[in-house]
Amino acid sequence: MSTKNIQPPESPVRKQIGQFLRTLFHQKQTHQTSRRRLQFDSLEPRRVLTTFGITPQYDVQVTSDIVYRNDAKVGHGTSEGVTNKSLKLDLYKPTGENLPQQLPAAILIHGGGFVGGDKAQSSFVSLSNDFAERGYVTVSINYRLFGDNVPPAKDTPFSDLDERYDTFVAGVEDSFHAIKWVKDSADSLGIDPERIVLGGHSAGGFLSMAAGMFDTQDVNFFSHMQLDVSQLGVTAILDGAGSLQGTEYTIDADDPATFVMHSTDDTVVTIDSAEKIVTELQNDNVSYEFPTITTAGHGLEAKLNTVIDGVKVSDQMFAFFERELDLEALTEPEFNWHNENLPQDVNNDGAVTPVDVLHIINELNTSGSYELPHSKPNSSPFYDVNRDGWITPSDAISVINALNAESHSVEIGLFLTNSNGETISTVSLDKVFYINLTTEDVTAEAAGVFAAYVDLYLPDTHLEFAGSASYVSPFINGQSGTANSAGELDEWGAFAGIEKTGAGEMVMSRIPVRAIRTGPVLVLMDSADDRPLHDVLLYDRESPVEPVDVYYESLGFEILAN
Repeated sequence: MSTKNIQPPESPVRKQIGQFLRTLFHQKQTHQTSRRRLQFDSLEPRRVLTTFGITPQYDVQVTSDIVYRNDAKVGHGTSEGVTNKSLKLDLYKPTGENLPQQLPAAILIHGGGFVGGDKAQSSFVSLSNDFAERGYVTVSINYRLFGDNVPPAKDTPFSDLDERYDTFVAGVEDSFHAIKWVKDSADSLGIDPERIVLGGHSAGGFLSMAAGMFDTQDVNFFSHMQLDVSQLGVTAILDGAGSLQGTEYTIDADDPATFVMHSTDDTVVTIDSAEKIVTELQNDNVSYEFPTITTAGHGLEAKLNTVIDGVKVSDQMFAFFERELDLEALTEPEFNWHNENLPQDVNNDGAVTPVDVLHIINELNTSGSYELPHSKPNSSPFYDVNRDGWITPSDAISVINALNAESHSVEIGLFLTNSNGETISTVSLDKVFYINLTTEDVTAEAAGVFAAYVDLYLPDTHLEFAGSASYVSPFINGQSGTANSAGELDEWGAFAGIEKTGAGEMVMSRIPVRAIRTGPVLVLMDSADDRPLHDVLLYDRESPVEPVDVYYESLGFEILAN
């Protein structure tokens, strides 16, 4: 018998599994299959219609005057000589329900022309609260100023451009120390050290740009500081009316995304400073935004409150940082029921096979659809294929669709016959029928299948084996197949002879099965385990067909009462 003379039902995978799923999941009790309706009262703690990082939604706890550096050198050229100064910051920490386990951070640096200003000035208290209310652990820092008489920085071509040059460099050093303090405190403060905004206004804008953009070579060019800055990078920068003072050349393609906030009528730090920065950001393809502000002068709050096309600049800024820091990822539940590497690989064996569907179907048969708990036992399958936090029929169909979508070299199929050899699509309770195993070479050459072996899985709640497998010529060699009471037919298959089997679907073997319970069932196959003894082999191909290149058909049908 060279080709199968009994035709299986048309499109068995799509038709029969579709029928199975419809029967199983639309006829089961509603409380097992329907998701719970959302009750808006229960969502109140989650702040409906709010977006983390954009919408102010948290209370803020402020702790003032925390020392972040106690060795800042001051007093150069004075009668007292050089001494150490402690530099302090104010910590603004968001509090409330439903905060992510890790939070972004913001480091803010006040302005004042390097001669004045303070972390407690009203505009920075307001800005610090704005960040913290949106979920950022925020620090507002003080740094050394011109009156602190800092020691000389390294002599460079910039040294004589401004009498505050040494103070500029000292401020950059202090900014790096503030970044280090935040990163060192990440665990205790619940900060994600890979999500830090460094921002400032006027002098603080310069320091934010410098500490955010300067790499080790740049720092060593200006500073005697021994601090390793290579691990002190930030994710994004807020440049509020700052200037890089001619060091725009330090910007490169690896630098952080930057929100440039400058008004065209600023007479203190003119708009060309921002334009030079933006030009370099463009040239190096660094992500940035540069809203057009025309009437805010040099004021921080005036710029933040400017409305452009119906949107406040502050809202545009927070949306920019939300996107660049990927804050949405912080608020997504950690669904460890979802296999991130290969979602349809439910049993995490490295391949997508019908057995993955079986895991989901078995659980749905047992418990119906339900919302998965937060923690997954290590031994449990990855039920949540579509990553919605539930196990539902849609997870099963996602695996089935993935299986159907792949191209293969070999298709191994199943169909049903009665005791007279007639194809059937349903069976009766307590009756014996046959599950038939077929093979087909679906390559362009179609020389034929030489050998094929599978593991077959019956739902033992509904079916039991009623005898041993028989084999159909030419698949009469190497016969294998061990059935057990758990519904598994292990290593089922055989191989053919010298003559090529050629194209077309061929019956290889059949086994008698008895129906012991009414209802829908799904019979699945997977690759045989005993390899290379039970490899799938094709004529005219020296290497075995890998399991991922074999389509193992599933068979769904209904057991009816007599």
